[in-house]
Amino acid sequence: MEMKIYKSFLIILIISSTLFLHTSLAEPQAKDPSVMIGFSRNYLFPLLDGGILYFEKGEQLWAMVIEEKTTLSLISPSKDIKTYDLSPLQPTLIKTFNDDDPVGEWILNNNGRNLTIILSERAQLSNFVQLNYRLQKGMLLIDIANGNQSAFIITDVGGRVLIPAGTELTIMLKDLNLVEGEYDGEIVVDLVYRDEFNYSGRLNGRPYLVKMESIAGRVIGKIEGDTVKLSIPNLHTVGSGGIIPVRMGEAILKVKHPLSVEPRSLEKNNSSSLDLQRIEIYVVDKSFMRWAGVRTAKSVMINVREALNKTLRILSSNGSSSGISYSTVPISSVLFYEPRLNRIIENISVVVDGRQSVVVDDIAYILLSDSETAVPNLVSDGGEEISVHAYLNQFKIYSGKFKISRGELKTIPVQLHSINIQAFLPNNERALSGELKINGSRLNYLNGSGSALLPTGTYRIEFIIDDWYGGSVLKISGDTTIRITLVRKLTILDVLRIIAGLEVAIVLSTVIFIIRYKKKIQKNIAVTRSPNLSNHIISFSSIPS
Repeated sequence: MEMKIYKSFLIILIISSTLFLHTSLAEPQAKDPSVMIGFSRNYLFPLLDGGILYFEKGEQLWAMVIEEKTTLSLISPSKDIKTYDLSPLQPTLIKTFNDDDPVGEWILNNNGRNLTIILSERAQLSNFVQLNYRLQKGMLLIDIANGNQSAFIITDVGGRVLIPAGTELTIMLKDLNLVEGEYDGEIVVDLVYRDEFNYSGRLNGRPYLVKMESIAGRVIGKIEGDTVKLSIPNLHTVGSGGIIPVRMGEAILKVKHPLSVEPRSLEKNNSSSLDLQRIEIYVVDKSFMRWAGVRTAKSVMINVREALNKTLRILSSNGSSSGISYSTVPISSVLFYEPRLNRIIENISVVVDGRQSVVVDDIAYILLSDSETAVPNLVSDGGEEISVHAYLNQFKIYSGKFKISRGELKTIPVQLHSINIQAFLPNNERALSGELKINGSRLNYLNGSGSALLPTGTYRIEFIIDDWYGGSVLKISGDTTIRITLVRKLTILDVLRIIAGLEVAIVLSTVIFIIRYKKKIQKNIAVTRSPNLSNHIISFSSIPS
């Protein structure tokens, strides 16, 4: 198998060399030697002007020239320069980055072409693991506050399998989603990282891009009964068949077809050499060895009902040793009920000052903390005081403070009054449906009645159905049955008719007033006239000429 892998890399190297020769023939003015660089001596890339490669401490930089001797210069972030002589087709170790090397940008130079190497290191983090909590509808999201920390939440389902690097593991076939007896002898497992490997720059003045799967090694697994043994390469080394180093973080195990016989499932499909499984894993260091194969996650989402009495197990490491710490989910619940009616108050909404809360199936779940530290040993919870406000149909039915502990279900009695509302048409026929509102909030009205639980107070009740309307304002201090008599609503046509009627009435009134006024004037004139007209002297004033 190793010979086959070596031949594969030799073919890749020949193809890369052919590419360089082709480029040189296409541009005879370019006399730069064909320099190859990479993370190991087995898989190398062209040295690209303006290219960027990412390294971590503990990893190696290799180089090789194809055609003729050349010199490389490696410039550190502190501007220290070291030179290296390369001979054709002889892979040379340029640098093993160690703990004393400064992080930052290193420059690899060859005949004016500059490749940037960005060196980083994993920060040494505290043993303390901080957890964040967030309510999302009926679910609780829990995650590790620092995603780069070597800390994981142990989970029963989902998540990723912990795989320590540099160790030989014995894993149950079922943990690799394989069936006992379906495979014989050996299987091929590729260790691949989620993000693709991208490397770009300019080669002899032209854009050049390398883009491929980020494979760190090909592992031969030996099947023994219901288990498989895997030898995982060390951290910061490139495994057989790999192109990049093994690093801590999220990765995938791609389980290939068995080497000795084809699996029965593939025989049925007349197919071979296909990926059978993709196992999501976390690559970790050797301090997690005793936890190999455990399913973990950086974040989990659980139902709030399950969270009420949930204790989380947190697995973490300081780089030299690992251990378990615990956290009881800081969540509690409150249920409101009407003691006189002996019933749970439904359709309630709850607001808790300064805390997250959600109502699921008429129970309010309250987060007592948004973030806290996992501890080696659980301690008793003395409870916390919270301020709670409860609303029903947008009416506040409760407001108060009380002490509650995580995991506790607290019941709170609230005195309410039952009201039943019925609407009737003028012919005393009950309205079977319609729109019922109390203080502007809509309530259900079905089969000729609507009901609600309300605290003592004054309420405006309205009911509408088609062209009929009714309403009243009343104070409720006990169980009440309310009868609403509907009247016809005024339509635009009704308004126009009323206006027309008013106009006619005004005209008639005006006519009558004028007639009466004229009669009155005539009557007054008749009274003032004398029966002997000869006694009246009518004088005219002269008009000047």
